Amino acid sequence: MTKINRKKPPEVDFRQGKEGEKSMKKLQVWWIPQIPMALFTVDVSSVAEGAKILEVLADYDRFQFENRVKPDYANAGGLNQWSDNCDGGGNPGWEDWEDEETGEDDPATYLLKNHLAVAPPPHKVET
Repeated sequence: MTKINRKKPPEVDFRQGKEGEKSMKKLQVWWIPQIPMALFTVDVSSVAEGAKILEVLADYDRFQFENRVKPDYANAGGLNQWSDNCDGGGNPGWEDWEDEETGEDDPATYLLKNHLAVAPPPHKVET
């Protein structure tokens, strides 16, 4: 899902990622806890931080489902980057994050492939 949000990000210069991770554009995580709710966003300083927040939000939704806090869930989320040309027409806004060199658009996969993260153990879901 591509979300274009023309709201300008806070005035902060480009942020430095974790050691070994190249400097990135302004980033934010977007999350919809229950579709069709509205989304919310969280500014992050690196792809690694964004991937961790996405993992935590997904784990929290799963926990609520497994413990019958919610009868079901349909969530969605992702990582956005600020672009001065998000629509190809010269208009600034938020767009889906993608590594410019590899084309990888999944933050966790990007980190694993570039040896910037260790794969977490698989989640055990009991039914």
